Amino acid sequence: MSLTREFPVPTLHRMIADALQDLKQARNLDDTNRMTRAEIRMNTLLEQLGRRSAPGTSPRESAA
Repeated sequence: MSLTREFPVPTLHRMIADALQDLKQARNLDDTNRMTRAEIRMNTLLEQLGRRSAPGTSPRESAA
């Protein structure tokens, strides 16, 4: 799965929830590699959501 693709906001929310669940499971299993991957994935998705939610980032707002 490429995290550079722009996903719709509802999809981002679902993917963030999945990454959070993976992170919780990895912590319960004390699996540091899996925790690291889940943290990176979650942070990347949260960053993308932040960019998508920030004012002036949509083409319509930028053109105005």
